[in-house]
Amino acid sequence: MIHLFFFALAKAHRPIPGDGFQGYATCGSDFTTSATAIIVPRIEVSWGSSHYFDCTARGKWFTFKSPEENFSKMYFGSSTIPSPRFIDLRTSVLLVGPGLPTKLDDVRSKVPSEILEDEVFTQHDTVMLMESKEDQSTCDHMGIVMSKHSEAVQVYPDAPVRCTFWEEFGKSNYWFMLDEDNVVLPVKDAQYWAVLYLQKNQMGKAGLALGAWPEDFTTQYPELQENLDAMTCKPDLLTDFREMGGAMEFSLPADMCSEVETPFEYSKHSEDSGTTYDTGKVFEEDLTTLPEATEKPVEDSFEAENQASLQSMMSGLIVMIFIMNL
Repeated sequence: MIHLFFFALAKAHRPIPGDGFQGYATCGSDFTTSATAIIVPRIEVSWGSSHYFDCTARGKWFTFKSPEENFSKMYFGSSTIPSPRFIDLRTSVLLVGPGLPTKLDDVRSKVPSEILEDEVFTQHDTVMLMESKEDQSTCDHMGIVMSKHSEAVQVYPDAPVRCTFWEEFGKSNYWFMLDEDNVVLPVKDAQYWAVLYLQKNQMGKAGLALGAWPEDFTTQYPELQENLDAMTCKPDLLTDFREMGGAMEFSLPADMCSEVETPFEYSKHSEDSGTTYDTGKVFEEDLTTLPEATEKPVEDSFEAENQASLQSMMSGLIVMIFIMNL
């Protein structure tokens, strides 16, 4: 319980495919089709996941159900870590499912052919495409909530000035490339899919936050264990996705996949040392407060459940500390 409590404080989003560092980042062929997508058990709360795009597949897939008709609290945000090799990296997210506003044919030219071959498109032809802009020198692309917590700054010496989110609890910066708020899921109880991909066919690191703003680190979801059981790519370097330890600089290059002759072998690179380019907080103003759930309200019953779970966890922590000091 102590571990869960401090992990909850350290993240703005609950990690998915599962809880703990071992379930936060993914790689290889894991979750790279709609049929093997990460199961998001409850889209009314906030989730976050990171992926090593290592040229095994073009996209990372998620799936979830709409809790109500025209559910309008859905959020998507995509980022990468500040590093010279990822300056040109850009991401897109394709939402797939019934009732979405765009026909697939209208955006087909912007979606990798490998993703278009997925079986989900034999059932659904309506989508919503979200693209990170080439110009990242301002935060004009950020939504109402995240624009309050982001600023165009220079993270490390000689870095470009670009839109950056400072994550206070993890003490790290993220280059936030894409931010879409108030996305609507039209059909109640319908299944939807979202696929994150790099706009160029290259290696790189990218994360996706999705769901609504309320946080829930306590509810036990069997789907999370199901996701973890499906993972096959688990190199040691997954624990330092942000490269905060001053290592892993060369653990995943930004090479174009056309130049990669063999699958990337993580085991040969996990001991490499490098440089961390995340030099700490660089904001002039106080932008450290995370988005609050009240900006994206949910049902009173769920808020009460969430609060009760946190109070119960706090009580248990106090009892355990008391016992340990007897």
